[in-house]
Amino acid sequence: MDNEGIYPTPAAYPNRLNCLMPKYIEEIPYVDLGAYHSPSNAVGTSFGDNGTWIYVSSDGFIYVECSHTDLKGTTISTW
Repeated sequence: MDNEGIYPTPAAYPNRLNCLMPKYIEEIPYVDLGAYHSPSNAVGTSFGDNGTWIYVSSDGFIYVECSHTDLKGTTISTW
C-alpha cells in the first residue's frame, strides 16, 4: 500500500496540490462545466459551488465542487 494508507497533505491551499504531483497526477486538469461555471483548475478546501476541485486529505477524496445536476439528474459533485 502506498504511504501505508496515509493520504498526502497539501503544503498550501487553495491553489496548489503539489503533494499529488507528479507522483499521482501530472497536473491539475481543468473542470469545464459548460453554462454552470467557467473552466477552472483551481483547488478549494470547502464546498462553495464554484466549479473547482476539492481535495480532502483525511480520506484522499477528490471531487468537483458543483451542486448542479447533469443531463441525467445526477449532482455533479457526486460523479
